[in-house]
Order: sequence, then structure tokens, then C-alpha cells
Amino acid sequence: MSSKNESYKYKVIKLIGIGSFSYVFQGINIKTKENVALKFEQINSNLLKEECIILSVLKGPGIPKLITFGRYFNYNVLIQEILGFNLMQIKDMINSYTKKDIGMLGIQIINLVEFIHSKNFIHRDIKPENFTTGYDDLSTIYLIDFGLAKKY
Repeated sequence: MSSKNESYKYKVIKLIGIGSFSYVFQGINIKTKENVALKFEQINSNLLKEECIILSVLKGPGIPKLITFGRYFNYNVLIQEILGFNLMQIKDMINSYTKKDIGMLGIQIINLVEFIHSKNFIHRDIKPENFTTGYDDLSTIYLIDFGLAKKY
């Protein structure tokens, strides 16, 4: 995939998630070897285009970094930084959270929601699966999947 101003090329590595409207793959930038997340949706949908616009406004801690958006054959493709496990996956791995974990997670989650509200957006899909760790930084929580988010 490439655009007028970019000559990045990406290779799909593996499927990492399936949503109601899109498929998410781990990929790699062939030039820089950077790991990325590639989100694909049918070309007749505009959810990823909307998500792209929202991510470009919501730059900040705990918000996935948008790399690019474009079309590839019959798909819209949003490319963003790759992230780690979601809160449900982590809970399943460790069996349960401690009170301290819950408090620390709660503070980051509240801060993230307050941040997006301060930018006049509402997420509309808050759930444990939409909060993830960083790919290399497990201490930072990210809010993902802005496909249903709206400006207010």
C-alpha cells in the first residue's frame, strides 16, 4: 500500500483481531521493519475513514499513533502503531487483578476518557477489550477502536 506522499510498503504477518466491521492484522513496514497494526474494512464502509480523522485529532498519551490511511483493492486500510494485549486477555492470563492493579488501571482509564471528552469526542464502545497495553510498554494503557466514536 502506498499513497502520493509516502512510499511505505507493508506486509501482513498474522490476524490479531476480528471486529464487527473490520479485520486487524499485525504487519511490518518492509522498509523500516517497524511492527504495525493494519485494519481492513470493505470499501463501501467509512468507519475507518472516520476513525482516521478522530485519531488525527486525539493525539496524546494512551491514544494509538495513526500512521496512514488508504485503499488497497476493495478495502479501506488504516495503519497505526501496534499495541499489546487487551485487559480481558491479561485477566485471562493472570486469572484476576489485584486491588492495586484495578486502582492503577482505573486511574489511567478515567484519564483517557476525560482526555477524549476534553477534545469533544465520545467513544461509545467502552469495554475491557478496547483497552490495551503498549506493545513494548506494558505500563501504559491505550484506548482503541474509535469506529463508533462521535464528536459532540
